[in-house]
Amino acid sequence: MASKEIAQMSDYAVMSHDVQNLKEIIAEAAGPGGLSPNDLDRVKVPTGGATSWQVPDLEGEVSCKELTGIILYHQDVRAYWRVSYDEGGGDTPPDCASMDGLTGHGDPGGRCSTCPLSQWGSASKSKGQACKQLKLLYLLQPEAVLPIVVSLPPTSVKTVKQYLLRLASRAKKPQSVVTVLTLEKTKNNEGIPYSMAKPAMLGYADPELENRANALAEALKSVLSDVTLTASDVE
Repeated sequence: MASKEIAQMSDYAVMSHDVQNLKEIIAEAAGPGGLSPNDLDRVKVPTGGATSWQVPDLEGEVSCKELTGIILYHQDVRAYWRVSYDEGGGDTPPDCASMDGLTGHGDPGGRCSTCPLSQWGSASKSKGQACKQLKLLYLLQPEAVLPIVVSLPPTSVKTVKQYLLRLASRAKKPQSVVTVLTLEKTKNNEGIPYSMAKPAMLGYADPELENRANALAEALKSVLSDVTLTASDVE
């Protein structure tokens, strides 16, 4: 799709239902406990410089080179583990976490910007931050009516933030464009390969599709504020 093309409403399953109908479908599937961000399919940046995403599907996990869709919502979060993933921390809840990137809850808790653990060089084995900064993207794919959660580790946060700022500089919200996420293999200063998410704009959303995306984002925001993070999200 060229940069000036418009994504047609018929390309997106969400256009086949009104918002109230979607709410009823989601409520029935979620059950009496309601919908949590942790119920949504999670897609992570792979390790070791791999350039394919592993995406949950009805028939199992699918490998794909690109993730395409509309970013309904993005969330800056922080998480700190005393015992790191490679030291045996595993998929355990963080000792301290922030769901808005501003205020931490747990041990030590408090204001993130002044916390010693959020400062560069605080990590025990690198010049990075002991308290990791992550970004979660809620991506609505064409064939789905619920977004997937794309969990971005610290090494991918800057490139996605720059992309969102470039959209803002053109007075565009993420809900107004179709975004593609690919993976690039790169290396850190020690020569260790890792994968980095690379976003790009494929085209503009049809105005009615944009309106529907905005409505769906508002409907979901109330349940997207609290999500459980694990050490593998920042592996």
